[in-house]
Amino acid sequence: MRLATADGVAFATGEARFRSRPAHTLDLLSRIHLQILIGSVKADAVLDTGGAYLVLDPLIGRRAGLGPPVHSDRLVIRGFVFTGTVHRIPVTIPADVGEPLTFEATAFVPELGAGEPWPLTSYLGWQGCLERIRLAIDPRDERVYFGAAD
Repeated sequence: MRLATADGVAFATGEARFRSRPAHTLDLLSRIHLQILIGSVKADAVLDTGGAYLVLDPLIGRRAGLGPPVHSDRLVIRGFVFTGTVHRIPVTIPADVGEPLTFEATAFVPELGAGEPWPLTSYLGWQGCLERIRLAIDPRDERVYFGAAD
């Protein structure tokens, strides 16, 4: 594995496998699912270059013990409207080859009613999340290459 920018700086320092499958039962298209870590808590997240934030399954947010929120927000996610809290958290992409990458992401954690199930998966959105890293995708081998953007 060796990817570099035009000026010779390493583009990617890590590589991991992704899985291609629908994001939820009503989804007809396959999405790119990547394993991430929130602290020591593993999560499956869909790459969503059109979305905002890391939208985190509320159960994962509780397990990870997120700190106090920065503010509250309201988002429309795949046609569903949610209110929730916004946090700044470290996210790690584990590497199969090379080095894992830890970066700070803006995370949205939806607030659900008592007993209300989370109908979606977690999403790695562009704004406040993916825009902070370098990312390349090899669809044939189902590999993602990543590195720090700074």
